[in-house]
Amino acid sequence: MVNEEIVSNTIQKMRDAGLSENVIASTLSDLGLTPAQVQGYLTGKAKPSPPPNAYAPNLPKPPLSSDDDEMGSMSDLDHEMMATRTSEKVVQRLDERETLANEEASLKDNITHIALEQHGQQLHDTHQAVIELHDKIDSASLDTLSNRVSGLNARVDSLSKDVSDTKALAGALQTLLQKILETNQQLLFEMKNKK
Repeated sequence: MVNEEIVSNTIQKMRDAGLSENVIASTLSDLGLTPAQVQGYLTGKAKPSPPPNAYAPNLPKPPLSSDDDEMGSMSDLDHEMMATRTSEKVVQRLDERETLANEEASLKDNITHIALEQHGQQLHDTHQAVIELHDKIDSASLDTLSNRVSGLNARVDSLSKDVSDTKALAGALQTLLQKILETNQQLLFEMKNKK
């Protein structure tokens, strides 16, 4: 027979420890309570245990002795066993919960570590790509600038040669025009003298 007060106190202690109703119901079932009794204790409407002959109708009832202390100690022994088993179950469930929490924290740490490593690798790859791009731009710009300077030097040299040629032609033309002018003046002078 189960002491309702001990069961109610045990249920309250399990609730205070943060165990879910399913865990408490499972623990009570493991202690040998029927589903109806478990439901009764969980809802706060404890149903009295069925009489012992309901479980074993063919077994004879033990004879009642006049020594009530022996029955009382047997009942206390049952209560103590139930309390011990309940306590062990609660400790086991709490240990399982702590183990799961530790595993969850470890998994979270591992996931964070892996994500940070991947992010670091991506940053490194991006940095390398930027450096390579920078080098390409620098070399392309340097090559382009060098080509442009070479092109400008060639054009300046060409223009300088053209200017020299133009000066020479202009000098020759000026000399030629000077001679034509002198010749024309000479002819005019001679024509004036002949008149």
